[in-house]
Amino acid sequence: MGAAATVFIPEDTWISLEVIEAEPVSLIAIFPEPGFEEYMRAISVREGQLNTPISKPELDAFRSQHSHAVNYK
Repeated sequence: MGAAATVFIPEDTWISLEVIEAEPVSLIAIFPEPGFEEYMRAISVREGQLNTPISKPELDAFRSQHSHAVNYK
């Protein structure tokens, strides 16, 4: 993607971002429900940690804890 790009990320899609240019990057995220950003923080990799897949039981637990913001069955 380039300058002024818009990207739609479908539900249940895992993403990562790598900046390969020297220019600063501005990123705006629009969340579908209040509190969704807390859910995103819970399932994100912390700085300095390895990116390892979340197991189905772990993901279900995160979704249960944030059910007010995540409408998964």
